[in-house]
Amino acid sequence: MLTKQKNSPYWYAVLYNGGNRRKWVSTRTRSRKEAKIFHDEVHAMLKRDRAERQRREILGIEVDSLEPFPLSDVFRKYRIVRGEPSPSTVAKFNRFVKWLKANRPKIHDINKITKRIAFEYLSIYSDLSPKTHNNHKNSMSAIWNLLAIYDVKNIWKDIPTRTGAHSIKYRAYSDQEVKRILKNCTGFHYDAVTIAFHTGLRFKDICHLKIEDVNLETGTIEIIPAKTSRFRKAVYIHLHKDVIDVLRKAAEDNLSDYVFPESVARYSSGTFGVQFKRILKKANVLDNKHGKASFHSLRSTFITNCEEAGISRTVIQGIVGHGSPHMTERYSEDKKSGRILKDMPSIK
Repeated sequence: MLTKQKNSPYWYAVLYNGGNRRKWVSTRTRSRKEAKIFHDEVHAMLKRDRAERQRREILGIEVDSLEPFPLSDVFRKYRIVRGEPSPSTVAKFNRFVKWLKANRPKIHDINKITKRIAFEYLSIYSDLSPKTHNNHKNSMSAIWNLLAIYDVKNIWKDIPTRTGAHSIKYRAYSDQEVKRILKNCTGFHYDAVTIAFHTGLRFKDICHLKIEDVNLETGTIEIIPAKTSRFRKAVYIHLHKDVIDVLRKAAEDNLSDYVFPESVARYSSGTFGVQFKRILKKANVLDNKHGKASFHSLRSTFITNCEEAGISRTVIQGIVGHGSPHMTERYSEDKKSGRILKDMPSIK
């Protein structure tokens, strides 16, 4: 059966196993005709696999004697179902395979990997942050969950996540701190800080900002943030004059599709983050009891400034693209709105 999900432009194949719905699989196409071809091919493959399994059960042949599922075939079969995996997913899986070769050199079949082995692998991240541990667990679980269509059992889902994964908080900067940061910035860093301070955009979205996303005549940006692109929900931001000046200057004699083409090429290198840490150190802007100091702190700064200016949290949520007001609240350090308490009527 083919169907569509809310907020997705693609057709989904709903595949069954023994009369029970088994999996919703994205066909990664907007064409119903192409989706039907994909559905029929995968359905036929599953039907053959089920028939073979039933035949072997009747003959008393153990399931383990079925055709093996080599680790080298994981992404070939992954692509059949989902399409191209993300570089991050590939990197995490390859890291696991490398660990397997060193610690379980005899295992080459994905069905031979047990929960115990999976738990042992994740234990190497015990000394790192809970977020790192959970990211690796979730990435591996996502791969195994997708391969369930090939009757691969997800051995990662029952391993508990570590608590404290969301304990990192990015503090807001004061106006004086932002001025010191700008004083130590040059080139793209100066432009990026200015944009982030007045829009709350994430660093990745600033680096990959396209000319078509910016309308200097109306003074607005309309962009689908990379982090929430799967929801296809755009944010609409009215621009401060300082941001308009930065974008207008960047657009001069720019023949690229991107506002900052050089930043696109350098983003993956990680050099921007290293340089910004040096900028913060020179500006004497450090971590404190309110949270971590980083480029992302400018997002917290923007949200705090908006709340202190009296902008509704619902409006702020729409501007920054948060899925819930609770996330927006997490970023805010509003200390000014409460001043209204001083003007409350006296009972004396």
